[in-house]
Amino acid sequence: MAKLTNVQKAERTLKLLLGMRIPRVAQQLMPHGFRRETLEDGWARLRAVGMGTSEHPTALAPARAEPPAVLDRAEERPVPELDAFENLWFPIARASLREPYPRIAELLFANVSQTRGPQSVIGVLHFLDRLGAMERGEAPFGADGPAARQLLAERGLTRERERAGRALLDRLREIESASVFPVLSAEEEAVNVEAMWAWYLEWSVIARTAIKNQTLLKLLGFSPRARAQPPRAAEQALESVTVSVRESRDRPAGSRSPRSEPRARLLGPSQRRTKRVKR
Repeated sequence: MAKLTNVQKAERTLKLLLGMRIPRVAQQLMPHGFRRETLEDGWARLRAVGMGTSEHPTALAPARAEPPAVLDRAEERPVPELDAFENLWFPIARASLREPYPRIAELLFANVSQTRGPQSVIGVLHFLDRLGAMERGEAPFGADGPAARQLLAERGLTRERERAGRALLDRLREIESASVFPVLSAEEEAVNVEAMWAWYLEWSVIARTAIKNQTLLKLLGFSPRARAQPPRAAEQALESVTVSVRESRDRPAGSRSPRSEPRARLLGPSQRRTKRVKR
């Protein structure tokens, strides 16, 4: 099985989070400890993955377009409206900032691509959080941030329209907007991804075990084939990720991970002798 990229892990986590809002899903997960705090924890971990950026950000490849899952009309409505918000304001903001504020344009769209369907939630979430940091002149936008935000307001992306976008997100989750835009090291980003993925693996095992309805499982992002197989592989992956997260948090800053050591150092003496004898 091919290794999942960080983007694919974030997409799967997002789909699980959106599916958990379905009343029938939530009701079947509640006997296993599912609460509003569970959703908030998942959203926080997902946000931590997307909010971090490196000093030289690299745009992620566009996510595969996918139509939103149709629930009842009240639940379905925010995602298409977020699509419309993204399709209108992403191109305008990028074009408006490209010449006068190229560095700010790069930072605003770091790790954010224009998508369609549930994946647009991630992009709009980070876009709006970064607009707030830009207006306040916070890192990484700096002193030019307020002037760049004013330019976007003159192009039509006013504070009122920004608030309207936030209201759409509030209908999907209740979580406070981040007040800072942290610059994370590659190791810190890896820790955040592993923490998010540990949450996903835990609740994916619970959901696939507790829920029998194939339609609900599909809305959570699970294929019928995956449901037919025992979730032991996911449990083993969860154990591995949990250990990895704990080791990353406990390791002193600047020290190397055991995984980065040459393989010969990880082998015992007898194993090294065996490998030398083999032809």
